[in-house]
Amino acid sequence: IGKDTFMSCEVEKITIEKGITTISDYAFRGCETLTEITLPRTLKTIGTAPFIGCSNLTQLIIPRSVTTIGPGLVQYCTNLKELESQKGYRKKNLQLN
Repeated sequence: IGKDTFMSCEVEKITIEKGITTISDYAFRGCETLTEITLPRTLKTIGTAPFIGCSNLTQLIIPRSVTTIGPGLVQYCTNLKELESQKGYRKKNLQLN
């Protein structure tokens, strides 16, 4: 998924299809209505601040397949209640803000 691809989209739920390996920088920037996103097990790389400003996102589960996460993963995601990494990344290492 390329840089700024879904910038300011107005959807509530997104399921990224199997086979996608990269979410680029700022891919979902400013998607304020987004509450839920499902990431595929094929995902390997998450760029810089892909979910910045997704203020209604409540949960993010990072699949075990992810090996690289850029800074600012969920910056300004003010309603995020659950952030889970199946690989064991610590919240501190995810550079949330």
